[in-house]
Amino acid sequence: MVSLQGARGGGGGGYGWRWGEKAGLVVSLLDDALFHVLYAAEAVVLSAALCSFFLCCGCNI
Repeated sequence: MVSLQGARGGGGGGYGWRWGEKAGLVVSLLDDALFHVLYAAEAVVLSAALCSFFLCCGCNI
């Protein structure tokens, strides 16, 4: 959360971010990026598996 530190007399005056929120934001961005990378890798692996199945077995199941 964004807290108003100046109203509490906590130095600096104005809006400030807490360290935990910055770390949470970084973790969230890394999680989102990793999800997209793994999603693309899974799509490539599944496509390769499907193509290799049709190359080896053909359509004569």
